[in-house]
Amino acid sequence: MTRPLSPATTILPFAFAAGAATLVLGFIGALLWWPHSNDAPLFAFLVLAPLGFLAGAAYGLVRRRPGILWRIAGMLFTASYAWCLLRLSPRFGVFAAAAFAMMAIATFAAARELPRNRRAALLACAALLAISALFVPVEQHALAPTSKVPPVLFVLDARLDATHAVPQVRINTLILLLEWLALGKAAAVLMAKRTRAA
Repeated sequence: MTRPLSPATTILPFAFAAGAATLVLGFIGALLWWPHSNDAPLFAFLVLAPLGFLAGAAYGLVRRRPGILWRIAGMLFTASYAWCLLRLSPRFGVFAAAAFAMMAIATFAAARELPRNRRAALLACAALLAISALFVPVEQHALAPTSKVPPVLFVLDARLDATHAVPQVRINTLILLLEWLALGKAAAVLMAKRTRAA
């Protein structure tokens, strides 16, 4: 009789792999985005690597226990991780989109029991989440001079940059949260539906 695998052998490898990957990518990304900053690599060590470790552990847990509640918990964790990154700086929307993409791949791989058309719709929801982290809704910043504001901007747009001055626009967090809630609910409904017997 085979013994069930322990959490250390099923969860920790994903946690360490994701932590190492986010550490390396965050360190390189910080050096590329802020080449003259001495503090930029610290972001990879103090923020990205621990959050990547937690995201990898969440993925390992979802993979170990493929129930619907664990998948929804993984989605909520990914959304809160992306939210924290976007609150730190709009430039981190690239990392937030990568987190949503990793969540999409994990959810899609774990949802083998769903019919193909529902899996495709689930993947589309996750792709829209990733796109919404890259192209964020914006509003006029209260301290910036008035100008025409587009409804959506790419996260690396110079108008969102707050490194040297007050940015012209800021992320409209209410609309962004409503988008994420709607897409998350659609994904949860798709995952919760049971396949009807033929």
